[in-house]
This record gives sequence, structure tokens and C-alpha cells, in this order.
Amino acid sequence: LPTPTLTVTPNSPVFTGETVTLTCVIEYYSYSTYQWYKSYTYLQMTDRHTVNGNTLTIRGANESDT
Repeated sequence: LPTPTLTVTPNSPVFTGETVTLTCVIEYYSYSTYQWYKSYTYLQMTDRHTVNGNTLTIRGANESDT
């Protein structure tokens, strides 16, 4: 099985209130579907959490997002 690659932007420490983007890529599987989970719970889209295909954007990051 291929190994997914996770990219976090920015790749430096994130401070409260910043925007963080996580992108997951599975090479050779361009038709993959992605589901994002936090603590084994499916992550629902909110004002702060937006999912677009293989990308999760967290706006206004805070400690609970770790």
C-alpha cells in the first residue's frame, strides 16, 4: 500500500489565531477520497474547519486543534 504524505503549512510553529493548512497526498491514487478525523471523530466542516478534497484548512487555530 502507498504511504500518504501530510504537508502542514506553515511548517513552523503556529500561533493562536493563525490559519493552518493540512494537505494529504497519496501518490498513484488520484481518485482517492479523503476524510479528516480528530481524536477518532469525523471532523465536521465549520466556520473554522474547511475541507476541499485532500486539503483541510483551520482558521483561527487554537490549542484544541493540536
